[in-house]
Amino acid sequence: MMHFCVTCLLGIYAALTCLTAHTQEVENAIIAIDAMTTAQQIEITITLDNDRGNDNENKQTIRHFSTESPARIVLDLPHSAIDVRSPNNANTFSSRAQGSILQSYAIAHAEDRTRLVFNLSRTAPYTVITGTRTILIRIDPSQNDTASIVTAATSNEHIAPQEAASLSLNFQQADIRAVLHTFAEFTGINIVASDSVTGTVTLRLQNVPWPLALDVILQARGLAMRRQDSVIWIAPRVEVLAKEKSEREEQEQTAAVEALHTEVFQLNYQKADIFRKLFGVGKSGDVDVHPHMLSRRGSTLVDARTNQLFVTDTPAVLDKVRDLLSKIDVPARQVLIEARIVEADDSFSRNLGARLGLSSSFASTAAAGSSNHPGIDLPAASLNAFAAGSVGLSLFSAGANRLLNLELSALESDGKGQIISSPRVITADQQAALIEQGEEIPFQQSTTSGATSVAFKKANLKLEVTPQITPDGNVILSVDISKDSRGISTPGGLAINTKHVKTQVQVEDGGTVIIGGIYTKTESDTTTKVPLLGDLPLLGRLFTNTAKVEAKTELLIFLTPSIVAIDDLPH
Repeated sequence: MMHFCVTCLLGIYAALTCLTAHTQEVENAIIAIDAMTTAQQIEITITLDNDRGNDNENKQTIRHFSTESPARIVLDLPHSAIDVRSPNNANTFSSRAQGSILQSYAIAHAEDRTRLVFNLSRTAPYTVITGTRTILIRIDPSQNDTASIVTAATSNEHIAPQEAASLSLNFQQADIRAVLHTFAEFTGINIVASDSVTGTVTLRLQNVPWPLALDVILQARGLAMRRQDSVIWIAPRVEVLAKEKSEREEQEQTAAVEALHTEVFQLNYQKADIFRKLFGVGKSGDVDVHPHMLSRRGSTLVDARTNQLFVTDTPAVLDKVRDLLSKIDVPARQVLIEARIVEADDSFSRNLGARLGLSSSFASTAAAGSSNHPGIDLPAASLNAFAAGSVGLSLFSAGANRLLNLELSALESDGKGQIISSPRVITADQQAALIEQGEEIPFQQSTTSGATSVAFKKANLKLEVTPQITPDGNVILSVDISKDSRGISTPGGLAINTKHVKTQVQVEDGGTVIIGGIYTKTESDTTTKVPLLGDLPLLGRLFTNTAKVEAKTELLIFLTPSIVAIDDLPH
């Protein structure tokens, strides 16, 4: 009897394991697979590392079945694994037998079950004989298999793949079509391979996600894929590109003869003018024959008066326009900005910082923009450490607002300052809000004819804030503050004293930013005297006291942005 070692063209160890699954205990492991041909039969011997036992209760149930298209014999061994440490395991086959219908085999382990798949060139009847440490499969290629063909559904349930599953693959000169068939078998995905997919592939992958493993296989053979729903079509890259080009040309030909429809889109939140450039419409509102988004036959018309958009095109393009407008024409998020403008003596900021326990450094505030303390970002000394006319900036979380309100109320009660203004304004995201308060000072100026006329100069406190809502729910404030006051009169006209601050800062929703450092210094002479005695000539000086009083006040601006929820807006 002649014996030949059968060439196993495909040796695969494909362990489908979820990334979050834990290792399960197994009772046995496959350490070797051998095959030989006789005059009329093919014998496949599977060797296990432990005795399976003769006791019926301890025997493992081996499930096996065959399929007709493609021709395969499948064995499922429960509570088993693949001993990849063995030097004689299934991945070491290198011999070849001619004339055998056994073309290749594949091994896969999923959870606590090992599946062996033997690929045949045609169907043939077979028998399975189990021993204590071996499993023998005898295939009779001299007869056509008719009665033994069953469907895979008669075995235990299909190994369901998971989207995040990982694989370990070992391909050795494997036919690419057999690899794709095996890949589809053990991942559960539907693969359709083009007739031009040929060749072999050799690679080894350990614990990689199955989409990445498929990409590696395709790149190794210069292939590409297209996915439609749950089916993946695989072909050479040139063929895929040619098919895509053919489909585009077919779509263009269909669009060239397809009936056109006109649809009117009523815009609610966006202005129709912003779509002029997108759809290639001129400023006059005339129809443009070369729009950017539409087909060659499509056209658009913008009516700014009714804020409507008229689009004429194929139904497919109209669907795209409708989808685009549903994403763009949405209400803008809005921010409520509460400003409190306070004039206080120069010790207020220092005392405020001490009472709120500020301890962070200014440098860390600028970098991080947040802190775990109720009041954050500036030490007490720093709030008062800026020279006159410079800027002091401090951030407070939303939880510290109640304490700030109490401090401002105490400020007015103690007579150490006053709240000049408390404006509140709502503005849309990334739209500027302007708050202005002051006076217009008249002055005379000469005209070109030599006459005089009255002109006005503004001496205002102007606050311009532009909010930007970040994805994490904070607010970036771009702040521009100017404080103008009346100056001295000069021969050239009235002078205006100006102070200007421009900055950008990030604040949490409901938090407060304080901008200070704008100081005003006033000097005055005060005289106190004893009634009657202070009015006596000469002797009155003995009962009179004259002193110079200097008062230094600081202008503090408290800004509190609050994001307005869409549900809070009136409908």
